[in-house]
Amino acid sequence: MNEEHISFKLDKSNIKPVSLAIAETIRANGADFVDYIMKALVASDLFDEETKNELRTITDEKEIEDRFYKELEFGTGGLRGIMGAGPNRMNRYTIAKATKGYADYLMSRFDGEISVAIAYDSRNNSKYFSQVAAGVLSAN
Repeated sequence: MNEEHISFKLDKSNIKPVSLAIAETIRANGADFVDYIMKALVASDLFDEETKNELRTITDEKEIEDRFYKELEFGTGGLRGIMGAGPNRMNRYTIAKATKGYADYLMSRFDGEISVAIAYDSRNNSKYFSQVAAGVLSAN
């Protein structure tokens, strides 16, 4: 992963993914719309080039729907899922969104300087995801 993509600030305009609307429209309109949506996502400035390249390789409609029909849920084991592009996958965007929610919560509950400890382990992308979380927290 390229470190220039680690630090970014999320605001209300880019936190809510279009996942539900995309999935509902895919179900209502069929495969032609899937192609249209994928081209629109790849052409947008919502994703970095690595993510766009991954999206370009997906051709299976069920795979597209699985990636975009819902958001990963934070459960008792934390945020867990398959790594890849889309709001139903573990990636820099889902990590950033969860971290932004945590930052908002902390700022609503505590005054003054807030400290957070961030750790990583040997799991896939753990260090990178900790850097994404640090970037989001430091920007808020």
